[in-house]
Amino acid sequence: MNPSTGTGITAFSPCSIGNICSAMGRNSVSSSCLSDNRGVPTITGSQCGNGIVEEDEQCDCGGEEGCGDNNCCDAATCEYKDNSVCDPANEDCCTDQCQFASQGSVCRASTGSCDPEETCAGNAATCPKDAKTDDGATCGDGGAGLTCASGQCTSRDQQCKSLVGSLTSSDDTTACASQSSSCIVACSSPQLGPQDCYNMQQYFLDGTPCDGGGTCQNGVCSGASWVRRGIDWIQSHLNIVIPVACVVGGLIALSILGCCISSCRRRSRIRKAKAAQAIIQPNSSWVAGSSVGGGGRGRDVGGGGGGDHGGAWAASAVNTNVPYPPPPAYPGMTGARGMNGGGGGGGPPSNGPWMPRRASTTRYA
Repeated sequence: MNPSTGTGITAFSPCSIGNICSAMGRNSVSSSCLSDNRGVPTITGSQCGNGIVEEDEQCDCGGEEGCGDNNCCDAATCEYKDNSVCDPANEDCCTDQCQFASQGSVCRASTGSCDPEETCAGNAATCPKDAKTDDGATCGDGGAGLTCASGQCTSRDQQCKSLVGSLTSSDDTTACASQSSSCIVACSSPQLGPQDCYNMQQYFLDGTPCDGGGTCQNGVCSGASWVRRGIDWIQSHLNIVIPVACVVGGLIALSILGCCISSCRRRSRIRKAKAAQAIIQPNSSWVAGSSVGGGGRGRDVGGGGGGDHGGAWAASAVNTNVPYPPPPAYPGMTGARGMNGGGGGGGPPSNGPWMPRRASTTRYA
C-alpha cells in the first residue's frame, strides 16, 4: 500500500482492496465517494475502451478484453448492438437481454434499517438515487442508543467495536467519553489497558452524534450548542449535580419561608399599633361650642358665668375621654347654672358655695 498516489499507479494493491472491502463489509466507512462508470469526469478526454461511459458513448465494457461475451455493447464502437437499449455492465436496471428491468425489481438492496432498498422504474436503465434515513433518527433495539448515520444504524461505541473487535476477545470496547466532542475515533477497552484511550486515526461516520447535540461532518463536530453541552454535562455528572441541587433548593425554600414569617409578624405589629391608636383617639363631640369661656349658653360644657373656668375645662376635654370632676367652688358664684344649663352671664360672684343642680335639695314655691 502506497501512502500517496501518482501517475504510475493505476490499480489498488491487494492490501488496499482488502482494507476497503472489509471496512465496507463492517459498514465502518461510507461508500458515498464511489460512483458508477457513467458520466465520470476525466482529464484524458474521451476514449472508447477505458470502461467509462463518456458523453459521446452509449456503453463501454472495457475494450475487447473487458467486454468478452457481452451481447449488448460493441467493444469497438462503444454503441449498443442490434435492438439493445441498455448494457447490464453499466446500468443496474438492465437485464441480460439488454432490456429495461421490470418495475419493482430491486436494483440496490437495503443494508439495514437506515438504508431502504431502491427498485427500478421499468422505463429506465439507471437505478434511482440511493436514499437514506435522516441522520440522528433512532434505529435498532430500543435502549441501545443507536442512531442513523450515513445510512448505517450505529453509534460511537458500535463503530469502536467494529474497529477494535479483532484486537479483543470480549465485547467491552467503547468510545472514550473524554473525547465526546471530537469526531476522530478514539476507543478504550479493559483488555487494552485500564483508562487507556487509543486514537484510531479515522473519522466517525458523517451524522454520528457528538458533544452538544451536534453531528460529525468530515471529521468536525458541527451544529453543537452550549445549551446542549450543558445538558450533556449535567447528565454525565448526576452524582455531583443532584446533591448540589438539593442543598441550593433547601436554602431557597428556607429563605422564602423566612420572608413569609417576617411579613406576617410585621403585619401583626401594624394591626396592633392601629388598634392602640384607635383607643386613645380623642372624641370630637367633647369639644366645647363657640360659647365656651364666654357669656351666653354653651353647647356641652361651660356656662356663662365662668369664662376662664369654662375655657380650661373645654381644653381639658379635648385631650382625654375620661369624665372630669366638677369645677372648684368659688365664693358668691351664683350666675352659673351648671354644665348643660346655659347661663345667666357674668355677674359678680356671691359668697355662697357652688353646687351642681342635680345635687340641690332646695325647693321653690
